Amino acid sequence: MENLKELEKNNIINLIKLKNFSEAEKKINLLLEKAPYSTELHNYIGTVYVEQGKNDQAIISFNKSINNDKNNFKAYNNLGVLMYKLFKFKEAQIYYNEAIKINPKFYKAINNLGSTLIFLEKFNEAMNCFDKVIKNEPNNYEPH
Repeated sequence: MENLKELEKNNIINLIKLKNFSEAEKKINLLLEKAPYSTELHNYIGTVYVEQGKNDQAIISFNKSINNDKNNFKAYNNLGVLMYKLFKFKEAQIYYNEAIKINPKFYKAINNLGSTLIFLEKFNEAMNCFDKVIKNEPNNYEPH
């Protein structure tokens, strides 16, 4: 079950995109009963919790995802995003760096790190992040 069936995955993603978080939460929790160690499901439920303002539960879910797979760069990025939203920029930086260490081509985390570094007044490092994203993903308009 680690690789969610494509239909289930698309259903969850669509519920999240439609901001139907309570339904997404129910669906994910039902699936977690069958696959309690699914890193993907813990990432999804963590995202739902963030959107619902259940930040403590989101942290627990993202950490479960990491505990089940230490190389889960997406969970580290998600923790970084949450820390950023909570204005905990030094913590966000740590999580983004961990995601990038695991997957140096995860440009979403590199871009997020750049945004975080601005708040930490590390402007040259931030520009280096944005330059790296633009060089490798020229159609990614976030850092422009």
